[in-house]
Amino acid sequence: MQSSTGDAVAAIRALTQRMQDINTHTSEVVGAIEQQELATGEISHNVASAATGARAVVAALGDVATGVTQTRSSAQTVLAASEEVENATVKLRGEVEDFLRTVAA
Repeated sequence: MQSSTGDAVAAIRALTQRMQDINTHTSEVVGAIEQQELATGEISHNVASAATGARAVVAALGDVATGVTQTRSSAQTVLAASEEVENATVKLRGEVEDFLRTVAA
């Protein structure tokens, strides 16, 4: 009977040790899961920040495109005005030359 009791005590001690080992491993797993949750939260935050930055870049590029369009329009207006001045200059030169010929004759 003492042998059976000793065997039972040894079995209970072995079970207790096994349960403590399982508890230790479970705690380690819980710690790892918590770290993974923190890392996932940080990744999510970084992705959201990157998306915000990308939206800002897209908006800035839209502003640049608008500026380019306005600059092109202004350049076309200046070109047209320059061509008108050139035509007026050619016409005025012709009239001055005609006048000088008339005066010289």
